[in-house]
Amino acid sequence: MEVIDSGAGVPKELREKVFEPFFSSKSKRESLGLGLSTARSLAENMGARLYVSSQSPSTFRLEFPKS
Repeated sequence: MEVIDSGAGVPKELREKVFEPFFSSKSKRESLGLGLSTARSLAENMGARLYVSSQSPSTFRLEFPKS
């Protein structure tokens, strides 16, 4: 499954950081930075994989195991 947004995108150097707990490119007032960290954790608990596959537009891909 892919989700594509229309935002500014995720620069290559930040692609892995976006999944770290409390990481946010927004101010601390706007975001806690837990959304993608939580989503990746839930995906991994189900045996799936969540990652950013492109920069602009941002494309997030969720891959589930066949079984």
